[in-house]
Amino acid sequence: MRPVHNGARNGLYCFRHVRMGIRRVLLSRNNEPHYPPPRPLSAVMRELAQIDKPSITVAEIEGAFADRNFAALITVFGAINCLPLPPGSSFFLGIPLIILSAQMVWGAKVPWLPKFVRERRISKETFQSAERRIAPWLARFEKLVRPRWWPFDRVTGERTTGAVVLFLAILLTLPMPLGNWPPAFAMTAFGIALSERDGVVFSIASIIAIAATAIFFAVYLSLGFAAQWLIG
Repeated sequence: MRPVHNGARNGLYCFRHVRMGIRRVLLSRNNEPHYPPPRPLSAVMRELAQIDKPSITVAEIEGAFADRNFAALITVFGAINCLPLPPGSSFFLGIPLIILSAQMVWGAKVPWLPKFVRERRISKETFQSAERRIAPWLARFEKLVRPRWWPFDRVTGERTTGAVVLFLAILLTLPMPLGNWPPAFAMTAFGIALSERDGVVFSIASIIAIAATAIFFAVYLSLGFAAQWLIG
């Protein structure tokens, strides 16, 4: 019988310890609690639309998405701004987007909105109209998006998306006839891309953002030239 060398004995000893360690990890994972996945955004919007109140506060919208992150709130507020709203609404609905995106750039972990924003109210009729238009489109998007080709890690992705959304949110709050829809749609797409880590949707959102910026500055330059021509 051949003697077992020390090297072989040590190798066998290490192999046994590695196997035991892997077994412990697998057992601990099986014992971990399994939390249900967050509800789809479209389902949460439908639930909010059924609230038996004459109006809905921004705080109630924020609370409904408490199990989500910044991306969900960016998506919802961006989608609401895509709708035809009374004049001046984009300014008040753009402020939460500015605050949230600034926190993303800063690296905050939990979304926060000041009291004067949280107390802002949206009439139930307006929100139900928004839900009827937005929820079906969100449901379609939720079936299409998936994690793919995402170029960032978690921190870089949130800060990069936050910087772009912050710029678009500032454009949104500035007065321009029919000019709020493109940046709002781009922010909605960025929120969906970030929530699912979908690089394809992120690329589409980037193209929309570039187009929205070009349209914005083209309109303002045109208005400036027209004003200068009228003044003479």
